[in-house]
Amino acid sequence: MGFAKITWQATDNDKLTVSYFDDPQVVSGSDLPTVLANRDSSRVYGGSNYKLEYTHSWDDAIITLMTAKHTAESSFVANDDSARSDVAYLGSTPTRAQQSKGGLGVNSATNADIEEFHIIGEYFLDTEDYGFHSFKAGYSTETKFSIEDIRYTGEKSQYTSIGVNNAGTNLATYVDGNAGWIGGTDIAGDDYARILKAIKESSDEGYYKTLLDTDSNGIISDSELGALTFSDTGADPYNDVAVYRITEKQTAPVVLKIKSQTLFVQDSWSYNDFSVNLGLRAEKLEHIASTGETVATFDWDIAHRLSTVYDINGDGNSKVFAFVGRYYDPVRTNMTGFAGNLSGPVRSEQIRIGDKWLEFRSRGGAATPDAVFAPTTKTPYTDEFTIGYANNFAENMSVEVTYTNRVTKDILEDY
Repeated sequence: MGFAKITWQATDNDKLTVSYFDDPQVVSGSDLPTVLANRDSSRVYGGSNYKLEYTHSWDDAIITLMTAKHTAESSFVANDDSARSDVAYLGSTPTRAQQSKGGLGVNSATNADIEEFHIIGEYFLDTEDYGFHSFKAGYSTETKFSIEDIRYTGEKSQYTSIGVNNAGTNLATYVDGNAGWIGGTDIAGDDYARILKAIKESSDEGYYKTLLDTDSNGIISDSELGALTFSDTGADPYNDVAVYRITEKQTAPVVLKIKSQTLFVQDSWSYNDFSVNLGLRAEKLEHIASTGETVATFDWDIAHRLSTVYDINGDGNSKVFAFVGRYYDPVRTNMTGFAGNLSGPVRSEQIRIGDKWLEFRSRGGAATPDAVFAPTTKTPYTDEFTIGYANNFAENMSVEVTYTNRVTKDILEDY
């Protein structure tokens, strides 16, 4: 952990501050007893913060310029870099070690970085007869990055197999959710259509028809596909019965961004026993896909805020207060990932048929997005109203009563 700060008071009215802070941490493994040694990983997390701030002041005004960058890493490195194989069993009670062979199967590096710039001006006005005003206005820009780089270990494939005692099991039994499998399975009944389509498009279509088209009518039916049996132990790295694997065909980091702009203006006014704070804040957001194209723009949303406090007796011991306002909850970068993950790693899902691996699904790369932002999507916001009373009725005792009403609208559910 490190911290450094340099402040230069160039003149009575000019100050420059440069600061740096970092907090890298390394955890060599999990302390959970359920985590097997071969599936354990080391974690590296933390990051660095850089900040540059300049302030100039006059008798009744201040202007501040600030730029900052924050890097936040969260990376996992497999302690065992051998190929991963999850093995399922039917009719027996396997140990966790028998179900979880090989290493964790993946190394991942994730960064959530932020770059920002702010300019803020303040002006102080004492009207003498009508109280004191503190006006404040500002503009800021912020870019949030979501950077993810995931790479398979071992032979760049992860396997899902079945135990050798279950050799000869057919696909219909494998996808049956009520069969009683212990351990992970990675093919479902919904994959039948994908597998049959892949067979038709394969250069080895004749080979697959010879194995599966038992009535020789030239068409492989769902029932004929369900009769496919698994018995090949040579295609699994630990000599279990190969069923499924997902192979890394291409590696590339995925970089998603949210760019935001913010404008605000406010006035803090105090007059005798009253104080009032009135403000407006406008926000605009742009979601940028991994290809660099904009997938959604949320135009300027304006939020109002008004709060007031009245010192009932003018002695600071009792007050009534109220607040009414709106605040927005910007759509996060993980939602951008649904609609904006259009490039990056490419992975091939494959099923073992006879002595061949058949790709029936490709994930990642230049592709149709998993989701899109509907034109009617809006930034979620909350309207809030609060009223309250507080009283210091003894030297070390006070009482406060508050009523708050909040209504949130345009909610975007995060699945």
